[in-house]
Amino acid sequence: MKILPTGLYSYVKYPLPKGNIGVVEVSEEFLQQVTERKADLGEYLTYKYTPAQIEELRSKAKERLIRIEQETERKSRIAECRAFLKKITEDEAQIKWGLIVPDIAEKRKKAAEMVNELRAYENKPPKEKV
Repeated sequence: MKILPTGLYSYVKYPLPKGNIGVVEVSEEFLQQVTERKADLGEYLTYKYTPAQIEELRSKAKERLIRIEQETERKSRIAECRAFLKKITEDEAQIKWGLIVPDIAEKRKKAAEMVNELRAYENKPPKEKV
């Protein structure tokens, strides 16, 4: 059970109903009395969240975590595609000047796939035929 100090003063008499274990709110003044041993912590507590609300908050947190992971994965994939396309552009320049002899058809095909993938992330139609 986690106790959150607040300025709210609505209390539930002890003993608390079974199954209502969760986050509770108590006043700063009450916490001070507890630390000075003038009050029993179980005597006056008010619940901020019901178990159903706690479960709902947990599920929302899980959904947000999944979205964050997907966004991170998406950003890393976009960065990977852009790095590859930059490298391809540099290779194309070197090929033009006869500095390297590559397997250009395979690289162009992969570059076209990555351009289309980047456009898909931006919700645009495919640009190049693969």
